[in-house]
Amino acid sequence: MFGLEKPDRRIARMKDGDVRTNYNTFFRDRLQLDHQSGSLSITELRSNDSGVYMCQSIGSHIFSQQFNLIVYASVCTPSIRINSSAMNSRCSLLTVECSVQSSRELRLSWFRGRDKLKETSRPDPSSTLHLSLLIQAGDEDEYSCVAENPVDQKSSRLHTADTCLNKGETLSWCNTEATVRLVFSAVLGLALLVLVVDHVRFRRQIRQRCRECHLIT
Repeated sequence: MFGLEKPDRRIARMKDGDVRTNYNTFFRDRLQLDHQSGSLSITELRSNDSGVYMCQSIGSHIFSQQFNLIVYASVCTPSIRINSSAMNSRCSLLTVECSVQSSRELRLSWFRGRDKLKETSRPDPSSTLHLSLLIQAGDEDEYSCVAENPVDQKSSRLHTADTCLNKGETLSWCNTEATVRLVFSAVLGLALLVLVVDHVRFRRQIRQRCRECHLIT
């Protein structure tokens, strides 16, 4: 017998050595009932196989035992992305975002070393979990994003020092801003130098003309 909350549907039966497992099309070709031990096996488990199962033995006495089955999906490896739009102007603070496809009782957490920094979960298993973290660029700590449920765990690691060297568009954005500032400062300095030189030349010319005027008079 099987049901989501209470076992109310027969799915298999064994009587006088005769085994029958075709009561429910949902379990078609996935049930195996041992005619000696009476043990039931379910192949190709699915999340909606979760529910309450009951084994009932009828003889001189009626014996029943219930089992609660919860099927968990394998956890996907979380992905880490650097959010360049959330980076400060000096590129000293990075916002990194971890995401993973959600599933039953899935939790997503950020760790620094072995210390858990924050976590999130969502009851809707069809959505995607996101968890952001603000970190210092270039520090020596190792961060990891961990996705886990009661039976499985996957993680992705992040070295912030390596990230500064491998963050693609974010690094280009930082380098571009720094280069623009450097070029602007150089151009401004050169312009001031030209003005000073021209001013010195102009004053020399004025003095030279004044001397020539005095000599003529």
